[in-house]
Amino acid sequence: MNRTQHRSVPRTRRFLLATLLSLPLAGACSSSSSNDAATPITFSIEVTGLDGNAPTDTIQLRCDHKNGKALGTLAVAFSITSDPENNFVLRPNNACGTSTRCGYVQIQALSASDEVLGSVETASTAGLLELDPTRLAELAKLELNVIRGFDQLPLLNPDGSPVTAEVSPSFIAPSDCADEPVGAGGSGSGGAGPEASAGASAGGESSMTLGGASGAASSAGAGGAAAAGAPAAGGAAGEPSGVAGMGGV
Repeated sequence: MNRTQHRSVPRTRRFLLATLLSLPLAGACSSSSSNDAATPITFSIEVTGLDGNAPTDTIQLRCDHKNGKALGTLAVAFSITSDPENNFVLRPNNACGTSTRCGYVQIQALSASDEVLGSVETASTAGLLELDPTRLAELAKLELNVIRGFDQLPLLNPDGSPVTAEVSPSFIAPSDCADEPVGAGGSGSGGAGPEASAGASAGGESSMTLGGASGAASSAGAGGAAAAGAPAAGGAAGEPSGVAGMGGV
């Protein structure tokens, strides 16, 4: 009996020792899982194109018109990346719930003194700036900021820096960007009216001479003669013209 009890004590101790040794290992595994769940995410945004050109190219600004009013336009394309990747969703303002990895992009056109010349918000990877045509020559740079959708605050990286991009290419403003003249189309067609009438009148007289020879519109020749105030002569002229036309056929 004493021998059996003497052997059971070491076994119990060994079991307790194994249990104690396993505790730090279990704690280490739990700590690792916790760290993975809290891995910080870093975001970045980059301008990829300006009116279809590289952001490092010289950019010729466009003059467009909306409802007859002149305006400068500039299409800005960009991309958003994250590390780990695919951790940001572009959605409109107030369409993100409480997610901090969801939002939109604000694009600003700035002067050399950082005055805002134009701004647009987009939930896609491109936006169209509309600019005052009288201030296109002042455009110096573009700034893009990623905005969180649920509170409209700038998206921040783990180090506290905002997710932003800035480019300063050489911009060339159009030499002339003015509103379309009011009624320009109407005045143009109106001006052509008298000239067209004059041409038609001259054509009527000449058609009397050329109509018979070509076998064309003898009635026009007769009309021209009648307009001259000689109905009888017009009738006589009509018949020879018709004969000549038959001859042409």
